[in-house]
Amino acid sequence: MTTAIRTAALTFSQTVHDLGVAPPFHPAHPDILTDVQRHLRLPPEMIEWYTVAEPNNVEIPSFGNRPTLLRARDLPEAQIGYRGGSTPVSHDPAWDSSWIVFGGEGRYPLVVRAAATHDPTIYYGAIQKRRWHITPLSSNLRDFLFGMTDYVRLYVADYNNSIHDKDGVLLPTFWRDFAALLDQYPGTAGRTQTWLNGWLGY
Repeated sequence: MTTAIRTAALTFSQTVHDLGVAPPFHPAHPDILTDVQRHLRLPPEMIEWYTVAEPNNVEIPSFGNRPTLLRARDLPEAQIGYRGGSTPVSHDPAWDSSWIVFGGEGRYPLVVRAAATHDPTIYYGAIQKRRWHITPLSSNLRDFLFGMTDYVRLYVADYNNSIHDKDGVLLPTFWRDFAALLDQYPGTAGRTQTWLNGWLGY
């Protein structure tokens, strides 16, 4: 197990707990992870995350979209309507068979690619011109988790869940502060607009 992912996973877990966003995270049960892997073939970084502290369907605080991060046992069902999950159901033919949903919300799912692709990137999906497309949020899981940790801390603790002015416009200071945080990490640097305007819907 890499120290980098373990540290990022535990930091995220502790932060959302300390701020009252979610109860403490716990390691996923090994049997559940084994069963999920039979269906989905998650990339190794995701298995490391769930082995340390799986997100217990935590809802990320947001004024726009309300994304969740799913626990392992719910991942097969989360594929339904996208790639079909573990049983044959209708799915969008524009949805690549290597894409695996691990959270987000219906129109803006969080996506990783199956282990065989050797792609560690974290994406979000959206329909553009009637077809699904995925856009990178981070080039790796570690920096995605650190970015999520900083976002939650900034939103809840520093801005007290209030990031808009009286006219409903996103505060420029929030954008500036979050950009500075994301730019600390190679995997998320320069992606503030993708996170805030694209994925989170501000």
